[in-house]
Amino acid sequence: RLAYMADEDRIAVVHRNGPRAILLLDASGAIVEIIDLGPLLLGRPASVSYIPTAQQFAVRFIEQPGVLYILSRTGQVDRTIDLTAFGVREYIDAAYFNPAHPSGGLFLVLTPNTTSRALVLDFYGNFVGEFNYRQALGAMSPFAVFPITSGKNAGAFGLLDSEGNELIIFRGK
Repeated sequence: RLAYMADEDRIAVVHRNGPRAILLLDASGAIVEIIDLGPLLLGRPASVSYIPTAQQFAVRFIEQPGVLYILSRTGQVDRTIDLTAFGVREYIDAAYFNPAHPSGGLFLVLTPNTTSRALVLDFYGNFVGEFNYRQALGAMSPFAVFPITSGKNAGAFGLLDSEGNELIIFRGK
């Protein structure tokens, strides 16, 4: 539901029941910019991941459960990634990572716990790999995933699991 924008030292936030927008907050928590998503007519934004190399956002909309939207810094649709091509009717969250990948970066996409799939896709939505997060991490009901970009765990991921009220930190192979 939020992403850190290190290049601007801002936090991007979406709220399921709030405005259909990406709110950009400064370090004190004050809203410094609102990116209005209402004109897109895609519904309520549910999660956001920031793509610093392209200054874009990867956004999940509640009413569009099988599509990952890549939006410009101004909130326009740049492109979409259709996850139904991989048998994914809906997903929980997506995290952008590894900007050094030849495609421009990778996405880690979590499906609901009924399938427990974690897909890795390249910047354009091509399949790279997958794993079962329930088996690999013991996560039963994840609701958010994010890359850790600094500190001793830089390069790892954080996964929030509501089943055990846990933060699970993990690395890929």
